[in-house]
Amino acid sequence: MPSKKSLSTGCSEVGGVDTEGSNAGERLSDEQAAPPTLPLSRLEREIIRVISGATFPPATASKRFVRDLSCGHVRLISERGRCFLAFIAHRFRRQYTLTADQWAWVNEYLTKWHAARVAK
Repeated sequence: MPSKKSLSTGCSEVGGVDTEGSNAGERLSDEQAAPPTLPLSRLEREIIRVISGATFPPATASKRFVRDLSCGHVRLISERGRCFLAFIAHRFRRQYTLTADQWAWVNEYLTKWHAARVAK
């Protein structure tokens, strides 16, 4: 039976040790380990509160992500999650009004998201 793979790293991890492939038993480097998750900042919580009132297409990842963030199921978020939050905020921007500080945060993470996509 194949082992379960971690969604964030693409390899099985047991205590940070690679259990598959030719490097079995070696410690994973910082780049290979799961990205750190940090608590939501005050500004991010404000953005989530504002965009939670938007209308999303039914059964979409955007709707589920914002719903989980707004109701408190998710308290920690990774950099990738922050980039997705900025993407959602920009995509549905005509449905609400954000402050200048909130737009600055959205633009900062959109720039990171775009840079990551171009690097691929």
